[in-house]
Amino acid sequence: MISSGAPALCACLDSGAPPGSTDYTTLVVIHGLIWHGGNFKKLLPLAAGHNARVIALNRRDYPGSEPYSDDERAILARLATASPDSPSAKAEAWEFMRERAREVHDYLVDLVERERIPPAQGDGVDAEGGIVLAGWSLGAIWALAFLAHAPYLPSPAVDLCKYVRRIISHDCAFGFLLYAPPPQTYHPLWDSSVPPEERVKRFHDWAAAYFPHGDPIEADTLVLRDTPDGPSSLKNMTSQEQEESTHESPGQIPDGSDTLTAKMCAAHGLYKELKDAGFHLTAAAGVGRARDPWRGVELRVVWCDQSLWGVVWVAKGMATELEEAKRTGVNTRRVSLVRLRGGNHFAHWDLPEEMLRSFLGLPNEGEV
Repeated sequence: MISSGAPALCACLDSGAPPGSTDYTTLVVIHGLIWHGGNFKKLLPLAAGHNARVIALNRRDYPGSEPYSDDERAILARLATASPDSPSAKAEAWEFMRERAREVHDYLVDLVERERIPPAQGDGVDAEGGIVLAGWSLGAIWALAFLAHAPYLPSPAVDLCKYVRRIISHDCAFGFLLYAPPPQTYHPLWDSSVPPEERVKRFHDWAAAYFPHGDPIEADTLVLRDTPDGPSSLKNMTSQEQEESTHESPGQIPDGSDTLTAKMCAAHGLYKELKDAGFHLTAAAGVGRARDPWRGVELRVVWCDQSLWGVVWVAKGMATELEEAKRTGVNTRRVSLVRLRGGNHFAHWDLPEEMLRSFLGLPNEGEV
């Protein structure tokens, strides 16, 4: 459990409110593995031009936010190696992510109170104001956990459902665990041929590359490995910019807090549980979900078509799942899939204008 008082999470970057605006949209972005909120700095100077405020949030164990306690680290280590067949371990893992959702919830409540954030106005493409919460890469799990648990985390001070109008799962790199993967797969953090102390650097190189996957996306058209001399977002960053954007200890092998969280979610099926709670209005998040006031919140899946193979694979899986839900009459929330053509996993760095427009619901040329 976190300490009471100030929120456990801290804003790494904040563009501030657009001058003179009373109906701006507040975009809160949750970062991924190792690369923290500092990597979203290119979105900030573009925000006011779209009547938006951009806040890059740092998760627990990252600069400015509260570190995990020894007890929390012990829980993570135990759950990451607990038997997948243990109902009690699965329930405890679900509870662990509920606490992460509570941290996001508490930050947003504090933000609304402290900054007088404009509430959401209107609906759909014409909506203004309010909060758009985006989770990038591993951070998408935090965004989905928030969506799953928000109806059961009421605040006497702020009714957040009057503010949050869209949740974004952006390039969920661990999403390939949601659907049966192709026969051949690759991930540098699991590559036993690479010494553990070198895997983090190898991960950076791989994640920042551009992958020319085939179209349509099929198991045999995916590009699994990067080309060492190919295009890379790392080539567009100075060493200082990389240093200002990263914090490696949570992603260390084998016992970094993010590494253990990813293992825990995989071991106990939480990726699927949280995705289902976001997709389906009657899913595992609790009794009465179909009637809760959060049912109107949009879930938007933004994916970049030259990103990691797992990203494009899960986008294909989600599109297929939604089509099947429509065919069979399954009750889903409003879910949209947005493909950013030509973007890789670091599109917020290389294509910040296009990325910001996708987050805010504004169309890009060629976007589908």
